[in-house]
Amino acid sequence: MELFGIIFDQVALMMMLMLAGGIAFRCKWINESGVRQISNLLLYVVNPMTMIAAYQTTFTLEKMRDLSVTFVISAITLIIGVLVAKFLFGNLEGVEKFGICFSNCGFMGIPLIKAVLGDGAVFYLSAYLVAANLITWTYGIYLVTHDKAYLSVKKAILNPGTLSVIAGLLLFFSPVKLPELLYNGVNTLGNLNTPLAMIVLGSYIARIPLKQLILSRHIYFVSVLRLIVYPLGTLALLCLIPNSLYTIKITIYIASVAPAAVNTMLFAIQFGGNSEKGASFVSMSSILSMLTMPVIISLSQWVW
Repeated sequence: MELFGIIFDQVALMMMLMLAGGIAFRCKWINESGVRQISNLLLYVVNPMTMIAAYQTTFTLEKMRDLSVTFVISAITLIIGVLVAKFLFGNLEGVEKFGICFSNCGFMGIPLIKAVLGDGAVFYLSAYLVAANLITWTYGIYLVTHDKAYLSVKKAILNPGTLSVIAGLLLFFSPVKLPELLYNGVNTLGNLNTPLAMIVLGSYIARIPLKQLILSRHIYFVSVLRLIVYPLGTLALLCLIPNSLYTIKITIYIASVAPAAVNTMLFAIQFGGNSEKGASFVSMSSILSMLTMPVIISLSQWVW
């Protein structure tokens, strides 16, 4: 029950921030242009700073091993999820399959991991984020566009998420760490991740007509696939991993149970997919996640 309470409180906090974003957008304190600028700030500044701050820790072979193990397990679970979506839900639109396969593991995963496991666990979450970035910036964009030009190693590496982790790894391997003043600046910027991300998400939810969200059975269906079916499948896969790797297991699991990735909507807008459907999916799964995430994450405590 302790874990349930931690998750519920954290998700409730994020929902309040989303509500603030929705109110700000409805009251026209921020407009569409402002939201896009905040999104760019998150993508190119705040998220990279979060990753770099996570790697400001002393290098040990044990940490390197755990990071590698986390990356491999994360990649396996993500690839299996992609394959299942491809063969079992082939009739869904590409943007919907994207949202089912890829969670909001950065914006919502980071604060949840910090709340449950502490700041140090973001170090392990970064491995999941790298695996997710490699797949979303290649096959993920292909799902939205059906353009094979995006299936390239270059695009998988030359994106803010992957580049920030490379920079963080270089600092991790180096005996020289960031000076305290510089680290505090990087960490402070990284701490903006949750409030800014939730404000952006809330503003997008505010754009969707409430009637359209509530009355669409299809949105409920794909949200259930994202919030319940996919996490339960991941839970079953992670049961094959020994409990001696519990921190790695729970980190991957928490990352996988988050609602549909904000990139479901952003990629649709940027690359010409069904942005309205993407926004509806992200909005509904984010709202419903307040009910599902505490239960689904607490379930792992009982199973493991």
